[in-house]
Amino acid sequence: MNAPANNNIRKIQNDYKLTIPQKIEDLGKLFNAAKKDPNAENLSALRFFVHKLAGNSGTYGYPEVSVVCKEFELEIVEILKSPSSLQWKSQWDGNLDKVKKGFYPTEKT
Repeated sequence: MNAPANNNIRKIQNDYKLTIPQKIEDLGKLFNAAKKDPNAENLSALRFFVHKLAGNSGTYGYPEVSVVCKEFELEIVEILKSPSSLQWKSQWDGNLDKVKKGFYPTEKT
């Protein structure tokens, strides 16, 4: 690949990196809303955001985040199918930390 193309790719990756704190904040808000009030609207909003994050994080060089989000999305889909089980709330507590660690592997979450 030529130097201008490499520079463009690095710029795009750096631009994405700048959006990570906002993505984590938005995920936290959606996560907390779904835990507080696990209605279909909140769970669907969380699922949509997690789905997008799974795709774009993998594309921009964060495969660990992508894997965590794909698994999390599957969990959300199961809850949407059977919302009566509230046991899932305690199982989700580590997901936000896993996403943070995937974006910032050398920092403590």
